This record gives sequence, C-alpha cells and structure tokens, in this order.
Amino acid sequence: MSRSFASQVCTGALSLGAVVQIAGCATPEAKARSLNTEATVSVPIREVVARPVPKSLLLTGTLVANRESDLAADAAGKVVATFAERGERVKQGQPLARLDSRGAALNQAEARAKVESARVEQAHATLECQRAEHLFAENVISKAEFDRLKASCDNAKFAAAAASAREGMADKSLGDATIRAPFSGEVVERYVNVGEYVQPGTRIATVVDLESLRLEIAVPESLMASVRERQSVRFQVTAYPDEMFSAEVRYVGSALRRAGRDLVVEAAVANPERRLRPGMFATARIETGAAQLPVVPAGALLGSGRSRRAFLLRDQQLEERVVLVGDPVGEGFAVLSGLKAGDRVAGRTGDDVKDGARVR
Repeated sequence: MSRSFASQVCTGALSLGAVVQIAGCATPEAKARSLNTEATVSVPIREVVARPVPKSLLLTGTLVANRESDLAADAAGKVVATFAERGERVKQGQPLARLDSRGAALNQAEARAKVESARVEQAHATLECQRAEHLFAENVISKAEFDRLKASCDNAKFAAAAASAREGMADKSLGDATIRAPFSGEVVERYVNVGEYVQPGTRIATVVDLESLRLEIAVPESLMASVRERQSVRFQVTAYPDEMFSAEVRYVGSALRRAGRDLVVEAAVANPERRLRPGMFATARIETGAAQLPVVPAGALLGSGRSRRAFLLRDQQLEERVVLVGDPVGEGFAVLSGLKAGDRVAGRTGDDVKDGARVR
C-alpha cells in the first residue's frame, strides 16, 4: 500500500467499505477502545485508614556491657596455670588463672600454728586471772599484783586476736593466688601466660556479661524534655539490618556533657541469646507518644526503604504516587506524605498494575 493511499484511507477519503477491508487502519474510537481494553486491570482496592501511630525520636547510640570487669592480681607471683581463653563462657567463681601459691601456703601454715599457740597462752592466762581473783578476794595478794596478772590476761586475749587476724591475711593471700570470675559471662581477653611474673594490680583477664546490655543514647539538649524513664526504645544494628530490637529507658543523666551539649540516656537491653555485642553502633527510636496517621497496607506498596510507590484510584483509573512511609503498623506502614486517610489504592502490585490503567 502506498503512503498516499494509506493517508486517504485513514483520513476518510475512501469509502467505509474499503476502509474496513484494509488491514492496519482503524478509526480513533476503535483505537481508544482497543487501548482501554489492553490497560484494564482487575485488582482489589484498599482504603487508607487513619490509625494511632507511635511518635518517636530518631537518635544514635552505642551498646555497652551492663557488667564488665578487668580482673587484676591481688598478689605477687609467677603464673603457673591459665584456665580460660578469649570468647570462652565462664561461671561465677570459676578459676581463670593461678599463681604460684607455695609461699602463701607456708605463710598460712605458720599463721595457723601461731593461732594455736596464742590460744594456749590465752587459756593459761585466763586460769591465772581466775586464780588471782580468788586470791585477791581473800587478801592473799596485793592490788598491784592482781592488776599485773589481770593485764597479762588481757594481753593474751589481744595476742590471740592478732594471731587470728594474721591467719585471715594468710588465708586471703592463698586465695588471691587463684583469680576467679566475679560473675558469669564471657572472657573478652586474657593478658597473661604461664611463666609470667605478676604484681598486685597486673591485669589478668577481662570478663563481660552479655546477657544484659545497656544502650547509651546521646540526646541533644533540644530534645531532652521528651525523654524520661521507662520509655520504650526500638533500635537496629548493622549486623542485623532487617531486625528490630527492643529496650527500655532506665537511667537518664543528671547533667549535659559539655563537649556535645547532649544528655546521656541508658536503656536496658535483654540479650539472652548473646547476639548483640558491646561496642555495636545502633540507630534507636525512643517512643514519645502517638499520632493519628494514614496507614496503607504493605501489599499496596512497591519498592523498599522510606520512599515507595502506590497506585491511587481516581475515576476508576490508577494514578501512580510516590509515598514516604514511616514505621510498620501491623500489616501496613504509616504514611508520612503522598496519601491521606480515605484514599483508595490498589491492594496489590504487579506488572499489570501501572499508571493510567483502568480498574474494572
């Protein structure tokens, strides 16, 4: 078919019968009907409903251990054994390292012998005092002699007490030769090896309790009035980007830090599975109340992140909208912009759901 002939056909220069017989040519009304038929979609329609949505402050924080201890030697000596490695779980009272305790054991034996000797002397002095009291009552000895015997008796009692105290110090020195875990947790680091000589104050190991952590949150001065104890906190960490963890504000700082003009708030975090670790950076939300916001079903949204797309129904035709969403609310998302309560949207997304499609 020549171009001029096709032009005549489509402009109506030829008869209607000839037009119908020629393939590839259609009237504008036929074209519109064909397009509408191709762009028609059957899709469930959902209404955007206003619901109470928690309001929150978006802040940053760091996870720290609720209990962390740098264990130090309380005695001098050579390390003869170590019982824990980095990452090993230990129970309260479990030995972590032991020092050479032979000298401490000898001191303990000497102290115990002196205690027994002091007790014998005290018993003898007590008998002497009792005898002196009887003699003094019968005027057999003078007052001066009685006072001398009474003082000797008191000295024996004090000597026994001193010997008992020295025995306690010897027992402590022997006990200090074994460094034990102060609470159940995990060994972060062990700093000594067998054969090293340590002094009182030398670091032996670091133990941390991972079952309970604290989330330290820096709250700017302008927002401190919105934070108080027992508020709920939700936070995320990089290690688990698709997971939300919960905590509760327990401690609110009493003064702002001069360097950043912010307030340190600590939230208690239960960590029974020990998945979270001290030092993790967290993005936290402190819930401060609730507000009525439109909520759109999750199935009506296309994309991921905060900026998504939805298809608004207007005059039985779908209109694509960019929607800014907030936090999940049940099976939907709070809408911050792009839709309002009462709007009707396509309840699902797919290749057939597109801008301009008519809904039948």
